[in-house]
Amino acid sequence: HILCDGPSLGILLEDLFRLYSSNSQQLKAELPPLEIQFADFAEWERNTVESDQSTSLEFWKENLKGAPSKVDFNKHGESHEVGTGGKTTRFRVPSELQQAVKSVSKANRTTLFTTFITAFTILIYKYTSQEEISIGTPVSLKESKELENVTGLFINSLVIRSHISPLDTFNEHLKKMQEQVYDCFKHKYIPYDTVVKEISPDRDDIHNALFNIMFALHYKAGKPNLSGL
Repeated sequence: HILCDGPSLGILLEDLFRLYSSNSQQLKAELPPLEIQFADFAEWERNTVESDQSTSLEFWKENLKGAPSKVDFNKHGESHEVGTGGKTTRFRVPSELQQAVKSVSKANRTTLFTTFITAFTILIYKYTSQEEISIGTPVSLKESKELENVTGLFINSLVIRSHISPLDTFNEHLKKMQEQVYDCFKHKYIPYDTVVKEISPDRDDIHNALFNIMFALHYKAGKPNLSGL
């Protein structure tokens, strides 16, 4: 993430595939013109952060006051030494379940992201009995049509705070999460590092952030059509 984010890498690959297809068919290679450059976005972002920094920092300080910085998965078992390694588990969501989640989201007038992260917090609660957790999530800073084909680092990390009451129904917890996600996204332009420095949580050498678990929702990209391959 020094030069670009995941979606930007997809744009680079699409341009590469387009150039390849044009060359293989002996056609003139043309890429979509860019209305603005990443430098224009960087300047706009800097001005936005400077104008809203005080308000946004106050929000994050209040929203994360007393929030736990880690999820303790050893709560019900023996204590184990915490390491720095991690694992990734990939799985597909069946189409029937996708439609069910879309129906729940539509009925509650919320997004798929909010519904999925709500279910995720309940899953974490089931494994840990931890009623309050902090979850990191990457968020895109691309909001204008002009940035659609621009490559660069357009992501920031947000901390979504969840408080689960065992007496709440799923829809009641979803409503709380909907409000939390909405408020957090309103203040997404403040760099995560700035928030960490401002809050200055108690940290050790391993848990050096505001969360130790992350949730991300990605949509499957289409397969490229390469002539001759």
